[in-house]
Amino acid sequence: NKNISVTVEDPIEKGMEEALIQKGVFPRQIQSAKENRQELVTVYSSIVMEYLNRMAVIPFIVSGETLEYELTSRLMQLTDSAQDGTVFVMTGNGLSVDTDYSYVKPWLSAAGFVPVSVTPEEFLVSLEDSLGSEKKPPILLLGTSALEEAAVEGLKTYVEFGGSIFVTTSSNSADVYGTWDTYPVEAGADVFLPVLADWGIEVGPELVFDISCYRVTLVSNDENPVYEYVNYPLWISSLPQYTTTHQISKNVTDLQFFWSSPLNLTKSGDPLVYTTPNSWLEAPDFSKEQPFVANPFMVAQSAAQAGKETGQYLLSALVSVDGGGKVMAVSSQYFVSTLMLDYTGAYTNLEYVVKGLLYLTGEEGLLELRNRTNSLSLHKVSQAELEAAFPKVMLFTAVIVPLIPLIIGVGFFLWRKYKKGTDL
Repeated sequence: NKNISVTVEDPIEKGMEEALIQKGVFPRQIQSAKENRQELVTVYSSIVMEYLNRMAVIPFIVSGETLEYELTSRLMQLTDSAQDGTVFVMTGNGLSVDTDYSYVKPWLSAAGFVPVSVTPEEFLVSLEDSLGSEKKPPILLLGTSALEEAAVEGLKTYVEFGGSIFVTTSSNSADVYGTWDTYPVEAGADVFLPVLADWGIEVGPELVFDISCYRVTLVSNDENPVYEYVNYPLWISSLPQYTTTHQISKNVTDLQFFWSSPLNLTKSGDPLVYTTPNSWLEAPDFSKEQPFVANPFMVAQSAAQAGKETGQYLLSALVSVDGGGKVMAVSSQYFVSTLMLDYTGAYTNLEYVVKGLLYLTGEEGLLELRNRTNSLSLHKVSQAELEAAFPKVMLFTAVIVPLIPLIIGVGFFLWRKYKKGTDL
């Protein structure tokens, strides 16, 4: 094709490093084995696209798994001025976007979004202009317990005028940088939760425990440290068979929920992620100094040990609000906390946020591309489908398979008997 030209250049030999950086292309160093030794090699793995006076960059390509999505999203931003990919990122629990949730903005940028940090006060100042715009950027709201009433009213208005919110919230707070002690939010202190309930997602006051959980490593402070590995039911690990087939949650695996509260859909909506049926709830005991037992060494490891009944509880849901807005909730305010992600490596939580934001912005075509991954999960059918197939599987494995050698043996015996008769 005469419209396509290819040039192969070595950026270091040609002295192009500075020009590439100005385009948004940054080198990275990877380890390479060469002549029986390890060395660091500088590599470039980016795509830069320009159209008229606009430019889009895919900063670094590790694999081709999501390349179709990344190319399509950047091309849409280049050719459609309304597709700017802006996402407002706001904290409502007193933590910082840049330090306590430091992975969020880089991950969103890599997915083609343009994340913009805003404080609740800045959001209120720009609210009037936002309400008048046809394309309203979604809001990623991280925590809600410290939001003031004016900010909550602004968020309510934004949604009722067609805006959308992805919120991570819970009815408790934990000492994430210290002892992990967990306390319920004082009644009426979180003024956002009643609004969320009015929209159709109610957040319960309990803590959710599950036997499907993260195994934490605890180290003693002795001169000779001792390592102990303990299942921590308050850090719930989602299982694929308990996520729904909604566009957002399908193909989602290994999400981690930290100190979660149960959700309840009070209006028509979409459940997305559930616990296992073997989870249980713990209500706060206000007669004790520690209303919740959250110490990994003291927490119950099963519902029977806790003296509770088992159940299955909702951890993430989506609702549509009158006026055209949508709200998606995850019942863990530390869902994408830097500290929690560093500890558990649960970066699939960030991918879940990306999928949720794509859906909230109406980019269902891009979401479908994002979902085109090679799933290696053994759980590709729902629990209901597994239960429906169980009788057939048991019939085949317990009856038909054992009968096959018996039938062959009887057939062989009759054949030999027949042969002996004909020989005589």
